Amino acid sequence: MFTTLTNLFTKPSTPIRVPNDDTTFNTKEYPNVSFVAKGNLSGSVKIVHDGDVDTGLISTRLWVHNERDAEKITITPSFDSQSCSIVLETPSGFSQPMVYHETMVRIPTTTSRLEQVYLEAPNSTLFGDLLDNLTFRAFRARFTNGTVDLKPLQASDDIEIRTSNAAISGQFEASKVHLQTSNAQISAIVRVLGAASQSAASPVVLQTSNATVDAHLDASKAMRGVQLNTQTTNGKVTMGILLAEGATSASLIDISSTNGKLEINVDGSKLGNALDVRTKTSNASITQSIMVPRYQPFQTSATSSNSSIHINLTEDFLGRFDLATSNSSVNVEGSDIHYTNEKKSAKQGSRGKGEWGFVTAKTSNSSINLRFYPATKA
Repeated sequence: MFTTLTNLFTKPSTPIRVPNDDTTFNTKEYPNVSFVAKGNLSGSVKIVHDGDVDTGLISTRLWVHNERDAEKITITPSFDSQSCSIVLETPSGFSQPMVYHETMVRIPTTTSRLEQVYLEAPNSTLFGDLLDNLTFRAFRARFTNGTVDLKPLQASDDIEIRTSNAAISGQFEASKVHLQTSNAQISAIVRVLGAASQSAASPVVLQTSNATVDAHLDASKAMRGVQLNTQTTNGKVTMGILLAEGATSASLIDISSTNGKLEINVDGSKLGNALDVRTKTSNASITQSIMVPRYQPFQTSATSSNSSIHINLTEDFLGRFDLATSNSSVNVEGSDIHYTNEKKSAKQGSRGKGEWGFVTAKTSNSSINLRFYPATKA
């Protein structure tokens, strides 16, 4: 795998120029911008917010192994209905990329907002620079076999980043965030927006395989709640999550892996609405630490096998629990505990009158530990 990817990004020795490899556009007249690369190529795309000028620029530099391939390469700009689109087409049908590109999308500093940016390129990396003072309505990128690193990226509506066999990292802020890759890590700070007037919870998707997810989700501005779906396989998930004070709708947190640990911290101590936390893995441990207000609907479930489960809740929790394992013990620690079933490997009962929450945990061949600790008073 690594040898193949290294070969993908080897720059050929022959530089070439083709018509339209520098295209300028007026960002006020054309607030929708797209760059699409097709064919057997590799390289990089860089988006920058730079230049004290009035026009944007999409600049592509090309290298080839055989200079005769230049005749088969085209760059086609089009301007239509507030949109500037650039299509780079290169030869296809070879086992290895024959063309290498370095493309820069430059948005001038005189522009602070664009409607939509769409970027697509195979076997290419995506990098962003100096984007702190630039906001998009929507930002979407579809790449393959190339890393993505965007710090920070801000959109009022949605951000969607897809690649494969390469890592995604950065800082992302939007009402909807979707980060997806395979066989590589996701490392991200996500700030999700959402006014109380929104019709539904703000969705966040973090998805990979055979790799870790290390993320912090700040949903303190998601006033309609958040719907988080984090998935991987054969990798650890580490997440810290902050939920909005006084959210007007329920939130759902769904995190899963296989053969990978889950370590989840959720601060919903001022949430003000229902919360559902679901964690599932196999052959690895789960640790949940969750803060929720007293007298708020709340439920959490943790499912694993051949490894331990640890659930930490504050004494603000007043609900029921159902905990079961095999060939090991279940332990409950805290005050005001009442059992309806108390065995070594299975315990059911409640804290307080058990009216406001439900905790379930199931594993095998290892212990389950449920702990209630004193809540810190502000």
